[in-house]
Amino acid sequence: AYTLNWINKNVKYASGSLYNEIAAMGYAEAIFGHKLGQCLQYNGAMVEMLLYLGYDSSLIWGYRGTSAANKWQHFWGEVKIDGKSYVIEAGNYAQSGDWWYLCAPYSETSKYMKNGKVVTK
Repeated sequence: AYTLNWINKNVKYASGSLYNEIAAMGYAEAIFGHKLGQCLQYNGAMVEMLLYLGYDSSLIWGYRGTSAANKWQHFWGEVKIDGKSYVIEAGNYAQSGDWWYLCAPYSETSKYMKNGKVVTK
């Protein structure tokens, strides 16, 4: 929880030339070394940490939104515990508001879409 909150509060959203500075870096290097990133780096670094700690986790590429007409590309983390999938989402305090998810069931999160369908479980 500390690491997820730290990313949320300390990493600057990287767009334009700032993103170019980190585009070729690994997730952890961009986030912990340069404090720059987007959803790919925030959540990629968090998934790397979880994998290092021995958790069954993955970086997911999909969409957030409620339908095919109302969606935007997004990357988030997913961790499996006892065969059930949970959302890991670092967000960005300054850019996205004061929110993040740590082991939240999909049913309790803002709509995530995988393989063209909103995930509810």
